[in-house]
Parts: sequence; structure tokens; C-alpha cells
Amino acid sequence: MGLIHKLTFVPRFMRQAFYIHFNKVMFKSAGVSIGSNFIVKNRMYLKLYKNAVLTIGNKFTMSNGEAINPISRNVRGCIFVNEGGILTIGNNVGMSSTTIWCDEKISIGDNVRIGALVTILDTDCHSLKYEDRMNGDKKTKTRPVVIEEGVLIGAQSIVLKGSHIGAHSVIGAGSVVCGNIPSDCIAAGNPCKVIRKL
Repeated sequence: MGLIHKLTFVPRFMRQAFYIHFNKVMFKSAGVSIGSNFIVKNRMYLKLYKNAVLTIGNKFTMSNGEAINPISRNVRGCIFVNEGGILTIGNNVGMSSTTIWCDEKISIGDNVRIGALVTILDTDCHSLKYEDRMNGDKKTKTRPVVIEEGVLIGAQSIVLKGSHIGAHSVIGAGSVVCGNIPSDCIAAGNPCKVIRKL
């Protein structure tokens, strides 16, 4: 290690302790309603636009970067709630370097586990029509996303607009969810389909 790096290096445990407190202040100052035992480790992106609502229950944990979860490597998580969007996260939810983009409504139930680098969207982000994309994507389609209680979403999965994942189901790693997944099953693939009931 070079001398400058040695002089400016802050041990990992100190950085994590700092960001746990910093992130709590950042969320509260953005107008987020957070419950008790709120822990967000390391740096992340948080953006709430006008009239956006973000509510987080008790015992929320989010890990970001520094290989806290080795699968997510050094990637920061991101929570983005557009103007008028409503994002609700229940109690005892854990996630690692997750990206959530909410334009309309996303609901995540209690006791949900979201694996490393999962992306959850309730919007297409861009129109399928060339003319719309060239004029600022003002007609982008959105549909609410619901993730019920006790769901486990495997690493690097994508949950697209209009998806509804039933309680206690398991989504295999790398899946693309684009519809309804019933409760109490294992589902995987692109598009995500039921493999077997639990």
C-alpha cells in the first residue's frame, strides 16, 4: 500500500459503523417513515421525488458493497421513488445491493428476503415506441408490484411491472418475474414459471 492510501484508509468496521448512522439520518431527512432496528450498511443511492411515499417497517436490513454479501461484490443498492409513487416495505425485510424503481406502487410484505443484485421495477422505464423514447418517455407503462409475506427472491433476479409473488414462495436465482406466481411454490426461469409446490 502506498503512503497516501495508508494515511487515508479507514478500517472497514469503522466505515460500516459510520454509514449505519449516516443512512438513518439520510432516510429520515428525505421524509421516509422507518421503524425500529433500521440498519443500512455502507453507501447507497436514495432518491424520492415530490409527493413520493416510502414506508419501512421494523427490523429492516440492507447491505451494500464491500463484499458483505460476496455475491453483490462492491455494488451499491438503490431506492428510487418517482413523483407520486408509493413504496411500502414490511417488517423484518432483508436485502443486499438491491435496486428498487417505483413509479406507481410497490408493496413488499413482512419477512421477505431479497438476494444480491435483485432489481424490482413497476415500470418499463422506457417506451417500446421509438417516438416516445425520442420525446422523453412520457408514456411509459406502469403496473403495481406485490411481493407477499415470507417470499425469498434469489440473487440477480428481476421482478417486472405487474408481478405478484404469493406468500412463502421461492424465486430461483437469475429469474425474470413478469406475472403472477402463486403462494407456496418454487419458481424460476425467464420467464419465471412454477417448478413445484412447497
